[in-house]
Parts: sequence; structure tokens; C-alpha cells
Amino acid sequence: MKQLSRICVLTLLVCSRLAFAQINTGKISGTVADKTGAAIVNASVRAVKDGTGVVTQTHTTQNGDYLLNFLLPGTYTVAAEKDGFQKSIISGVNVTAGGNIRVNVPLLVGKVSEVVQVEANPIAVATETSELSQTFSYKDLDSLPNIDRNPLYQLNLMPGANNDVGSRNYGNNGNENGSAVGQTRPQLASLGGVDANANSVYIEGIFNREPQNGYIGLTPPIEGIQEVQVYTGKYNAEFGFSGSAVINIVTKSGTNRFHGAIFEFLRNNATDAHNYFATSATPFHHNQFGGAIGGPIFKNKLFFFADYQGTKFNQSNPEYTTAPTAKMIQGDFSELYDSTQPADDAGNPYGQLYNPYTRTFDSQSGQVTGAMPYPNNVIPQSQWDPASAKINATKIFGVANLPGISNNLYYLGSNRQSVSQGDGRLDYDLSERNRIFFRYSILNSPYGRGLIQPVYHDFQP
Repeated sequence: MKQLSRICVLTLLVCSRLAFAQINTGKISGTVADKTGAAIVNASVRAVKDGTGVVTQTHTTQNGDYLLNFLLPGTYTVAAEKDGFQKSIISGVNVTAGGNIRVNVPLLVGKVSEVVQVEANPIAVATETSELSQTFSYKDLDSLPNIDRNPLYQLNLMPGANNDVGSRNYGNNGNENGSAVGQTRPQLASLGGVDANANSVYIEGIFNREPQNGYIGLTPPIEGIQEVQVYTGKYNAEFGFSGSAVINIVTKSGTNRFHGAIFEFLRNNATDAHNYFATSATPFHHNQFGGAIGGPIFKNKLFFFADYQGTKFNQSNPEYTTAPTAKMIQGDFSELYDSTQPADDAGNPYGQLYNPYTRTFDSQSGQVTGAMPYPNNVIPQSQWDPASAKINATKIFGVANLPGISNNLYYLGSNRQSVSQGDGRLDYDLSERNRIFFRYSILNSPYGRGLIQPVYHDFQP
């Protein structure tokens, strides 16, 4: 069996002051005031994104308030200035997707050429919203243990998470869910006792769940993710579709400097103990490899980022099924006799086969009234259908290698997947008021099941 899952995602987003709210950007807001607390009107406030130099600028209102909106996740330097006051610079302001960071800027009387520079508090308290959320930064995703390199696994670190509760749609079912390649556990966790199916998953604010079965469309590799934002309660009405948590994945963008990474992760059965139910080694190979690169096309204006991850997954497990015995292949079905069961209606032993060519029928009802039994339950080859004879010769159903006539075939089944996925992103800073980005993601996930060893091999339990 082989099934091909291919998912292409194309995202085009234009951000402006009139644009509709997006959960993949954040904002900085606050008040500019003098040392007495009096509001400073029409002060210039700007945020410069570290790494790209992209500038977002605004002016304070009559109440001294300001809002810097549609900021890509990352670290910013906020500066405020006004004639007659010293310029104030606050660095290290961390903006998350969907977050609203409050930064109040004090201005002291003095010359604009004089600068007061402070470092923002790295532990920010959300004072602008009552929502409950947690952000996993790219540093968190890279440093936290992750056996399958799936960023969604980090949901299990959240309060109230349970990975063993839910629909169970997210396990080793790559034949139906291409994004579940090589996963050894469900991708999504139950949060707060709610079924995992109730979680909503977004990439850059675009819904990322297949509507019929709720499968996740794709999950970018860790190297391509800026952050994963998880909202667990009291979130905005724009997330009305969700019955539980809202997970938003934000991909990385390039900066003014070239950065890259390559990786190779390998797991295999070389150091594994044998499966308790297996009589031989059960091959297991899990390779994940790839890389990422990003940088400027035009500094402070146009940036690119691209990533690729390949996965080679081959897992085997001992399995059992029912197959014909060696006698049955020759037409001898005497093993069907069961002395522990009562005789049939004709008085013959339980499991007796009858010659269909000797049937007699009731003249009124047309029902079968009798037939001659095959002696010793042996069907002569003269009555074999030619197609059946060829099936027996090729042993297409295998041959039992265990005693009995049920669950009598032991074999090693295999789950093989060879997956390629990648993302490409362009960010263009048109002006301080308008920005545009383009992302293209692709996942090619063939899946196949097979037999590692023939089903008709000799076996001694």
C-alpha cells in the first residue's frame, strides 16, 4: 500500500495600518511621559527590529499614548524623542506573535542629543490582555529534548497537558496523515481535559487542519520556526473556531546577516534490545537531515529564508496473522476437524467439507438437502480451479509457521516512509507603513507497508 500526501501552502500577507488583525504579528504600546507623569504629546516613537533594521514609527496621542502595530516576532529597540527632552532608548524588547507588550517611556528634560539608554525587563508581564498563553521561542525548540523533532511535542510541557488522551488520530498513521511521518506519539496533546481534536493549529495565522479528519496539514522543521505560540484560555474572539487551545506557528525570516545550519539526526536498532515478542532483530532506522539558510537580498529591505528536512523512516514490528497450513496448500483440510465441537447436522465431524458437485436440492424450496463429504477432508486436485492452483503455487497468502489454524503465521512487518519537506520565505519592507511577505511550504510524504521477511519461512517457536 502506498499513499502520497502532498501539501503546498502559499501565503501572501500585506500589513498596513488599515490591515485586518493577524495573529502572526505583535505590537508594542505604552505611554510617553515626563518625570512628573505628565503626558508628552506628539513625541516620535520608533521601533527598530534587531537583525533587519526594519523601522516602525508613530507619534503619541493627546494622552501621550502610542501604538506600534504589525511587528514581526523578534527583539526590538524602542526609541522616543521630543524637542526639549533627552532621547530615550529601550533595547531588548521581545515581541511575540499575537502579543501586546507595554513599554512606558520616560523622557527627561534636556537636549535631544543627550541619550538615556536602558535595557527592557526580559520577564514581561502581560498587562494589556487577560488571555493565557505560552511562547516557545526558536531557542526553546532547539534546546528542549524532542525525540522526533516535532515542535508540537512541546505542548506536553504545558500545565494540564496529557499526551495519552484524545482522538488518537496523531500516532503512527502516516498513510493518512502525511505530517505524522515517523512520529512515535500523538502530535497534539489534550489540554485541560479537552479532546486533542478541539485544538486549532495555524501557520502564520492560516488554518492548518484538514477539515474532514482534523489531520495537521504540515509542521515546519524546527530550524524554520521563529516561535510557537499556544493560547489556552481567554483568547480573543477571532479564535472562535477553537474548542480548546490555539496553536500558531510563525516561521523564520532572514536578517541583515547570513545565517545557516545543517543537521543530521540518526536513530537505529544497533544499540536497541530485541523486542520481547520477536525471535530476531527488528530493523529500525530513523534519519532526519537537512539545513536552513537566511540572509539579506537588499539590506534593511528585502530578506529571504529557506529550510529543508528529509526523513527516512523504517520501522519493523513482530506481527501475527492467519494463513493456510502446508497441508491446506496441498488440498488437505483435515486440520479443520475439531473433536471438541458437536457433529454437524449430517452427523459428520465438526469442520467437514462437502463436495459441491454432489449437492441435492429440495424440489419445492430449492434449498440444499445434502451432499457427499470429501473423504478425510481432502479436495482432489482434479477439482481445483486453475487460478487457485496458481495462487497455491506462489503461496500468495503465505504458509503457517506456527501450530494451529488461527494466528499461525509470524512475520516482521515494516512501516517505511521517505519524506521531503521545505519552506521558502521572502520579506519585503515597502515602507514604515506597509510590509509584505511570501511563504511557500511543501510536504511530499509517500508511505508504504510491507514485509521484511517472507511469510512462508520456517519458524521454530
